[in-house]
Amino acid sequence: MMVPDFFPLEVMGTGTEYVESLTSYITRLAAAHRISSQALLALLNRRGKLGFCNTWSLMGKDSRAFNSYGSMQQRICGELSRATLRNDLLQTCLAQIRAPFPNSGQGVVKWCRHWCPQCIRVARSREEPAYDLLAWQIVDLGVCIRDGCLLQHQCPHCGQVQRPITDSGLIDICHTCKNSLASEPAAHSGGHPGALSADQRAYWSWLSQSVRELLLERESIAQRASGRECSTFLKTLLETRQLSTLQFCRQLGMNWETVREWVADRHRPRLVAWFRFCSRIGVPPAATLMDPVTAAYQFTFPFEQNIRPEVKRPKTTKKHYPAARIRAAVQAQLDLAEPTVKSNVDLTRKLKISECVLYWHAGPLAKQLSARLKELGYKRTQERRDAVLQEMGDIMQRLQERRVPVVRKIVIAEVVARIGCSAHLAKEVFSHALRQEAVSQHKKTGPHR
Repeated sequence: MMVPDFFPLEVMGTGTEYVESLTSYITRLAAAHRISSQALLALLNRRGKLGFCNTWSLMGKDSRAFNSYGSMQQRICGELSRATLRNDLLQTCLAQIRAPFPNSGQGVVKWCRHWCPQCIRVARSREEPAYDLLAWQIVDLGVCIRDGCLLQHQCPHCGQVQRPITDSGLIDICHTCKNSLASEPAAHSGGHPGALSADQRAYWSWLSQSVRELLLERESIAQRASGRECSTFLKTLLETRQLSTLQFCRQLGMNWETVREWVADRHRPRLVAWFRFCSRIGVPPAATLMDPVTAAYQFTFPFEQNIRPEVKRPKTTKKHYPAARIRAAVQAQLDLAEPTVKSNVDLTRKLKISECVLYWHAGPLAKQLSARLKELGYKRTQERRDAVLQEMGDIMQRLQERRVPVVRKIVIAEVVARIGCSAHLAKEVFSHALRQEAVSQHKKTGPHR
């Protein structure tokens, strides 16, 4: 009988649409072993030789790929299954719907963690462990599939965006201010129900039902998937409607070139793009992936009753940048013996403009300022190195007078304590000094024969 290396923690909600996400399972598994999530990922990396150079990067935005599909998810999920001897961890990610969509895994899950405050409060009242649903992390979905509450991604107390994997091991606690995430958002925040339009509510209601069906039928999709479901559905749909791709796109208001690539199977749509396309024609995405031909013949597609997703675009206001003011600011820095800015980027931050605007209105002056700042920076660096080298020579001479061995560690510690430079600079100067001494000694004695 095989003994697991890690405690075989139970996956919450297996076999249902309320299944736990992989990032949530890793967080709870680390808490069960009383270690940090980063330490758990480091153990998996060493145990399975996964090849991750820096496990700390997996704690940030890179960890969202665990809930999606791809090489990173495959390595982590496979090694975790072998370490815990559990065969149901594949349900915690979206690897089973990988075939019809691009292999990159982009446009599948959100870039940060989302949660439902109502579900956290219910879990606390029942004294059950809180966990994140996989459905909460699917892109474009803004409401909970269980109770319809709005999903949150910022702490209601400090406003900090939450990472997909928390190092503390607590799902319902903010990793910054350590307050509860079960509180309701403020009325003026974007997560308040009053900030939503009717179209957005209708789209999220439709998407909630579609995601629930997709999670329930993904095993059947994985068994039947050939990778051409989207293309087959579109071709059959155009044949039954007797429409060309251009006419079909004009009725839907979509980009003709994009749909043409989907029909020809030269490019596969992202999951978010397929969700929005299916919402326009009113067909469940799970039906198009399970049996695309039957789905194309079965549904009538009333175009006049579409549920169109609202695309929120930021309000752009035209900004006027006076060229004379920008040129005067650059010229003022050139007239100074020691400019007050360290780089052109620093100047753009003070002027509250972009680098493109700076070089557009004051290109030659900006180039002169950049060259001068580089020259001054090189000069300051060289003066700093000379000061470190001189102090290092004095320290080495005093050590020789006291007949103390000249050890690299002692010399660098003395230099850092006296001058206050960085240890990296002291090590670099020490190595350079040794190389110069070796070259001079080689010139005096000549090559060895």
